[in-house]
Amino acid sequence: FFLMIRRPPRSTQSRSSAASDVYKRQGFYPTMMILGSDEQIKKWEDISLSHKITGAYAQTELAHGSDVQGLQTTAVFDQERDEFIINTPSVTAMKVWQGNLGYNATHVVLQAQTTIKGKHYGIQTFIIQIRDTETFKPLPNVEVGDLGSKYGLNFNDNGYLILNNIRIPRENLLCRFFTVDREGNVETAGKDAIKFGYGGMLYLRIVLERYFAVDLTKSINVFYRVHSRILPGSAHHSALLARLIGIAYENTSATTHLIKKYLHFRETLAKDPKRAVKPLDELHYIMAGFKAYGSYQCFWADRQSFLTAGPAGALNVTGFHAIYADQTSAITYEGDNTVMLQQTARRILKFMDDLSQKKKLPVLVEFLRQWHDGREISFTDLTQLRSVEFINQILESTLYRFMDQVHDNFKKHVMNGTPITTVWNELMQRDLVDVAFLFTRVIIYKLFQTTLAETSPQVKPEVKEILDKLIVSVGLNHLQDVRNLTLKFGVLKGTAALGYNDEVDKEIARSADLIRPSFKDLVDSFNIKKFALFREPILRNVDFKQAGDRLTKFSDTAFNTEITPILARAPAPRL
Repeated sequence: FFLMIRRPPRSTQSRSSAASDVYKRQGFYPTMMILGSDEQIKKWEDISLSHKITGAYAQTELAHGSDVQGLQTTAVFDQERDEFIINTPSVTAMKVWQGNLGYNATHVVLQAQTTIKGKHYGIQTFIIQIRDTETFKPLPNVEVGDLGSKYGLNFNDNGYLILNNIRIPRENLLCRFFTVDREGNVETAGKDAIKFGYGGMLYLRIVLERYFAVDLTKSINVFYRVHSRILPGSAHHSALLARLIGIAYENTSATTHLIKKYLHFRETLAKDPKRAVKPLDELHYIMAGFKAYGSYQCFWADRQSFLTAGPAGALNVTGFHAIYADQTSAITYEGDNTVMLQQTARRILKFMDDLSQKKKLPVLVEFLRQWHDGREISFTDLTQLRSVEFINQILESTLYRFMDQVHDNFKKHVMNGTPITTVWNELMQRDLVDVAFLFTRVIIYKLFQTTLAETSPQVKPEVKEILDKLIVSVGLNHLQDVRNLTLKFGVLKGTAALGYNDEVDKEIARSADLIRPSFKDLVDSFNIKKFALFREPILRNVDFKQAGDRLTKFSDTAFNTEITPILARAPAPRL
């Protein structure tokens, strides 16, 4: 099963080169492929994948990152010379934090405020050469360099870029949806065309979520080995390990599902750009929330693994130090988490408007309508907590009631004449962020269930039984996290609310006990061959062979050579 959720479908245009495959996950290549014309793709694709040039994605500036419309870098069309003049007019406009920019990038895809014949056309994207491809020295009027040592991700050369009125050919404007001719005449593919430029960033965020989950599997591996070999098992450790494993499976399943959605968007965009707006919109509000939710979840889980591993967690051989440092910075890079959740919240408000106007909702959120129409939870006793369907009901009802409250309060502030920016960024920012986080939690849990349903015919019954138990365990932990909201909004009424918190805790412990015999198989399924000695290649796709068979046995060079001889002196209880 883990093999199937780790290997998403690939585009028919994918190349087999491992280096090329990695390069395609960076921001430069997918942006060029989405926004470039056929002629531009023909020119830039081969030299990019053959590494005759190396690219970086230059969007974020010192003063603006996630707020794309606030970028300050300018691009002015010089009709006489048929060139664009690119300039960073202030210190706050310099491009900053881009990966691969510090030492390696010879070219960038760069977003800038674009002016043509005196008219402003918003943010457009350009390919710009910044270094000599042979010497890697900066070109004239280009200042570029590395930001230096960081708390985490020090394997990446994050850099800065200052451009002093450099000139580039008009042909370097990526022009699939926005074209400019020699006379400065502009033709666009419609008002939504500019949104397609975000497609490359969305894919990068999906890949980041996969990396977060990969790092988590390393932490879980260490956590499990330490406690199965050194410390006696406990109910607390079993419940925590079940939760961590669940987070890894859930996030990995969700990223695979979202990659399918991304490929659908790309295929639709190639055939009919007008029909690509809806799948892009759905990807955007899910991925904005998931970037924040996934990074927070994996950061929390990595931290729990580190803290619970005891003194062994302080050893560099475990890789905890590198994983924890890398995950810490994930809260801000590639989209500040607060801003990401606000973007999801904007779509949530639109859903509530659509419900009140009886408009059609996307399939993924159509479940909201039943709660809008007044459905109440069907309750007999709290043993229903062992059912995924009942868990879904509680999560959905809690989410809808929270959305309804936020939507009503937002409208009241606006109708009272409060400036919308004040409502958005001051009066209701906390509620908007919280409701977006809960919305994303529910959606990601549903995607986990969808993935299991899609793969069920391909796994043996005994494997499906384990995964069914894992899904219940994941759901119960979600209920534990949101139980204050559940009780606040009166989701469970009367006697159902009495003892709810205690019952959820009991069911979590019970669920962990049911999964406990399968811990080794679930952890082995990550197929981690060695610990991280600072970003060594660790996780490979699992060779599941026949579903249900015992997976490749754990073999960790560092662990076996340095720690196992010590452990051999004492009994090794199993968790």
